[in-house]
Amino acid sequence: MTEPLLALDGLRLSPEGRQLSLELAPGDAYAVVGRRGAGVHAFLEAVADGRHGSVVTAAKVTVARPPTGRRTTPQSIAVGARGENDEAATQLLALGLWDERQTPTGQLGPSAAHALALLAAVNGDAHVLVLDHTLDALDPWALDGALGIIAAERGRGRAFLVATVRPSVVEALGAVIVMAAGSPVFAGSVEDLVRSAGPVELVVETDEAEAVRQMVEPFCLEARPAKGGLLLRAENGQALAARLLMEGYGSVKTVVLRAPTVAEALARLG
Repeated sequence: MTEPLLALDGLRLSPEGRQLSLELAPGDAYAVVGRRGAGVHAFLEAVADGRHGSVVTAAKVTVARPPTGRRTTPQSIAVGARGENDEAATQLLALGLWDERQTPTGQLGPSAAHALALLAAVNGDAHVLVLDHTLDALDPWALDGALGIIAAERGRGRAFLVATVRPSVVEALGAVIVMAAGSPVFAGSVEDLVRSAGPVELVVETDEAEAVRQMVEPFCLEARPAKGGLLLRAENGQALAARLLMEGYGSVKTVVLRAPTVAEALARLG
């Protein structure tokens, strides 16, 4: 069994708050989300400062920050650590820093500065990387490249905690910690997050809406008219869809399922 890089053993951010126990293994990545004041920054600080008794680390943890120094440039950061020019060029292109590779750090714009913070972190020696909204400040094309770099570093055994407000980042990482009122209210896979968010919607095309309504009402939360049939809300949408198609006696033509989106699931928890 792989040794965790970092373990949270009943981490509690306030005396009244909920506890969180979690292991971060090589290759793991969690998005950390929450509204303003939800405790996202406090959570990241507790993990990164190394002094919280409930945080056990077996590897170096670093927070991504733009490097300083008048002579520091994206090129020097990309080449300096690994000394591999080909990989350095790949990273600079992916993060949209190629044209600014010789630009001193103090002259970079906001997106480039945050891209450089990620570049410095992945070219450092830490195995657990904490990104405090670093990805949120990136331009769209740089974000895609950053996610690719993170995926490659996960393949090398690194782990990530990424504070973000972007549902697309949550989906890309595949796991999430949701903070609310200073406490973690969810920690797990995105799939489980969506499943926990509540009922799915089913749009049923039928010429006999009333008959279908009577058949499914015991198994759904809501049934109301919709164009061409019914709109249903149900906890177990797949089972209800199967029932409709098998027992609809030909009156049910189509059933379309729509699960909550990641953004909707996060909103319901936060």
